[in-house]
Amino acid sequence: MTRRRSRIPLIAISCVLLLAPGCASTGSRIQSRLEAYNSWDASTQARLRQGAIQDGDSYDMVYVALGPPGEKETIPIVGEESLTTWTYSRLVQRNLIEETVGYREESEFDIKTGTRINYKIPDRQKVSRPTKERGMMVIFRRGVVSSVQWGATPKPQPTTPPSAN
Repeated sequence: MTRRRSRIPLIAISCVLLLAPGCASTGSRIQSRLEAYNSWDASTQARLRQGAIQDGDSYDMVYVALGPPGEKETIPIVGEESLTTWTYSRLVQRNLIEETVGYREESEFDIKTGTRINYKIPDRQKVSRPTKERGMMVIFRRGVVSSVQWGATPKPQPTTPPSAN
């Protein structure tokens, strides 16, 4: 009977962890940066557990709040320290094409010949696939967040040369 009692809390804890995977991943990120996490005040800890970042947050703070980025890039700047960008992607459903998924049979009566004409009409369906696009880019300058950009990179607009009037 003692063994059953000792297994019940373990089973309960396992069920809670399975039902709350987001909490478990935040908890594991906190554990991996525990020394830094313990040095932050309670309001900062609560904000980061909610996944909120702000200007001035460190690499560790962004990691605890959002997790590891999909892409990291360091951009050297002449005369200054480099910028570091962390990009977090998101999946978006995009309609790519239409394809024929089957045919439905139709028929009409031809008055001229007095016969029924049978034919098939294609059934078309839009095919969509998840595509990865940039959701958020966190830009660090001197080791702290300096700005956050949302969405895809804007396409450069074509420029026309000034007319020589």
